[in-house]
Amino acid sequence: MQKIRRFCLILVVLICVFELIWANYTGVYAKPAVDDIVIEAEGGFGGIAKLGAWSPVTVRVSSAKRNISGEIEVEVNTYRQRRVIFSKPVELIAGIEQEVSFEVPVFTADRDIEIRLTEKNRVLAETTCSFKRLLSANVMQIGVLSEDGDAFNWLNGDTVPVAVDNGVMEKINPPMPAGVTSVSSLPLTQDDYYQKHEAVVVSLDYGSFPDSSKIMNGFNIFIISKYDTSLLNDLQISALEKWVEAGGLLVIGTGISWQKVYNGLPESLKPFSVTGIEDVQTSDIIERFTGRDADGIDLKLAKGKLISENSKTEVKDPYVILGDDNNPVAVKYTKGKGTVVVLTFDPTVEPFASWHYKTTLMENIFKYTGAGFTSVYGNGYTGNYTSQSFNMRELTANVPFDKVPPFKLMFIILGVYVIVVGPVLYIILKVKDKRDWAWGLIPLLSVLFLSFMYLFGYKTRYNTAVVNTASVIEAESGSSEASVLSAIGVFNNRRGTLTIEYNENNGIQQPFTEQDNDLYAAGNANQVVAKFTIGENVKLEQYDAPLWTPKVLYAKKTIPFDGNILNDITIKDGRLRGLISNSTPYDLLDAVLVIGNNFVRVGDIVAGDSVTLDIPLDGENVYKQPEEYLDAMYGHTWYSTPKEYPENFAELIQKRNLFEQFVYYVYNSNVGRPDFTLLAMNEQEFDYGLTVNNGEPQKYNKNLFIIKSSLKFEPGQEVEIPAGIIIPSMYQENNIAWVGSNNSVTINGVGDLVFEFVLPENITVNEMRLHTEKQIPLSIKYRMSQDSTARIQVLTNKYEFYLYNVLSKTWEEIKSDTDNDSIFSKTITVNDISRYIGLGNEVRMKISVTELGRPQEGVYSYYEEELTMPEIYIKGVSR
Repeated sequence: MQKIRRFCLILVVLICVFELIWANYTGVYAKPAVDDIVIEAEGGFGGIAKLGAWSPVTVRVSSAKRNISGEIEVEVNTYRQRRVIFSKPVELIAGIEQEVSFEVPVFTADRDIEIRLTEKNRVLAETTCSFKRLLSANVMQIGVLSEDGDAFNWLNGDTVPVAVDNGVMEKINPPMPAGVTSVSSLPLTQDDYYQKHEAVVVSLDYGSFPDSSKIMNGFNIFIISKYDTSLLNDLQISALEKWVEAGGLLVIGTGISWQKVYNGLPESLKPFSVTGIEDVQTSDIIERFTGRDADGIDLKLAKGKLISENSKTEVKDPYVILGDDNNPVAVKYTKGKGTVVVLTFDPTVEPFASWHYKTTLMENIFKYTGAGFTSVYGNGYTGNYTSQSFNMRELTANVPFDKVPPFKLMFIILGVYVIVVGPVLYIILKVKDKRDWAWGLIPLLSVLFLSFMYLFGYKTRYNTAVVNTASVIEAESGSSEASVLSAIGVFNNRRGTLTIEYNENNGIQQPFTEQDNDLYAAGNANQVVAKFTIGENVKLEQYDAPLWTPKVLYAKKTIPFDGNILNDITIKDGRLRGLISNSTPYDLLDAVLVIGNNFVRVGDIVAGDSVTLDIPLDGENVYKQPEEYLDAMYGHTWYSTPKEYPENFAELIQKRNLFEQFVYYVYNSNVGRPDFTLLAMNEQEFDYGLTVNNGEPQKYNKNLFIIKSSLKFEPGQEVEIPAGIIIPSMYQENNIAWVGSNNSVTINGVGDLVFEFVLPENITVNEMRLHTEKQIPLSIKYRMSQDSTARIQVLTNKYEFYLYNVLSKTWEEIKSDTDNDSIFSKTITVNDISRYIGLGNEVRMKISVTELGRPQEGVYSYYEEELTMPEIYIKGVSR
């Protein structure tokens, strides 16, 4: 008995030790055993890093006595205090120091980073690297490239005014006619619109300037002045250009140093075309701009054109912040979502360099740039989707239902089992007078039938890892390539470590952003949850990965693509006409054209095929609401009774989810613009070359093509703008109506609703048609169709319709061209057009609600009537 107890005690202890080791597994390392190795590390930029961003870490290591083939490991604390190891292989030669660079996320306030040199899971040397300072998210980090590293230290402190809301620039910038350059030279005095944020200046050179987007995104502002940019390599220049496109603010000082500064920059980052240098008396305009004494601050300005020929296609909207068109001192340009500010003087030289109020001047310039509107640091690649409300992660979780167990056959086997074990076995054993055999035969038959059912079910299970990729492919009209944005869901087919390997150049972004909740959900605080080995092939090991729960990676790349396939699309006589020739290698399935608020169903356009379009925009294949189109194509997301569900409901709902993520985005971005977009589904593979758990995974792909184009208006050409492109502004007194999310107008009072359409200035209008109609909300329409006994009433109102006569300056009542009480439509021909188009090219329509509908007696469920937002169709000649 004592031996048994002792054995049990030893067993319990061993189990506890094993569990402790397993729960804290990162690979258990021995203590350092070699004392002739020197390992040092430095993090951030001069020890400065920013919370929510990625930071560089540089490790220097040397071995005095022997060669070492091992790994440098950097262990960092990430989201929710989970720890991740970043590793790179290293081959050390005795006596030679090596430098290894890392990029690590800084998502917690923990300043310490553990650094190790290991060989065969044995620690040879280790150290701790600590950031000297961590900047909070609201601190503006300014990177400076200048020969004088301290040239812009005067910007340290509370020097960057950040607008308190996104509408500030519209409130403060004076409206300018189209095509006219603004001339400010006056300070923005509305200080209540701004809150000053602390700025921290980081001095950089060609060795420390970032060459990756993740590190770049930690900076809010870059300043380049008196620096030879040809010293930067191609990766650094490309990273800078992409950073501006994503929303960064780049300030370029030119003046007498313009040739150095322009030397290595691409054309898109030097929009101001410099032809020479000239002494200009600037003290007066600087004094007015800053409100400070600027006596003697006359500058040497770079002279030239406001926008160069080479860069004008990539930058736009030159805005002279300080100076005038002849002598601009500071000019703002827009590039993508970002801003380029060109200072035509060199702020590092006299007299500006020693001027006491130079900070005030830069603060006022920052106000005009919208500094801080876009936070470009933070969530890494995942953040690219948030501005468009794309939820790619959700799409990766929906693995296709192609492996369904044979439920009917399994129920038949179960029925046979019941019959055999019950009456059949009883009768046989009774006849044989062997009923006592039932004690053995029943378990035997149970095992036999259960084995059959297991074998049938086994064929339907995934026995390898699964990779489910959801991709969005975007192409612009006229482009020869398309951008591919992918979310890749990797499903582990076993409990324990999930291993993913891929080539580092295939476009997959490093994981470990704050959004990686699937990575950080498991494990305890301060536990290592993953290891990321960076080499020719990248290897990601996620420890304790749950079974069949996706680990999501993000990727992006470009592919060759013919962006001209929509060039022949036109609007003629109210019909969508043209030819779509799919000259790409990709099938475009379930294609739909979104033009304004019109969803025009096109159908399948397989690779190499063509489709001729001649579709009336008021036909049955044209839908006016995103939900209406999705319901018509893929059915509802739910049904009242099980019988109503279609047999392929799971497949339909997956297709709907793919489109639904983007239909609303395209719809909202196209409304009010002469643009149209083709949306199409595709299931071809965009391969990122993943190996999962040392094997080839089973792959699925869901792709959505978004191909953008616009209506073309050639001078002298007859053009049409269909209804739904020009969206009116609505004015009302009191609370007569409200506009819904689908641009419907819900009526709840008596009075006047005035709608104003602003027509394009470059079209001579010969015909226009105004249109609105009564509609039942989709939710009510579905209720009424599903329950014919339900007493639901949509109230019917009475209306009068008017157009404003600009000649008589009176409201003129008009009658509909149709006898249908639920539709108002009025066509104005060329003879009467001039009576209704004002000097500002506006057309004003009034709908008077003269009487509200009342519910019938005994009806307690009723809804206010809805009108579609009034639409205008115009036909004319482009000027």
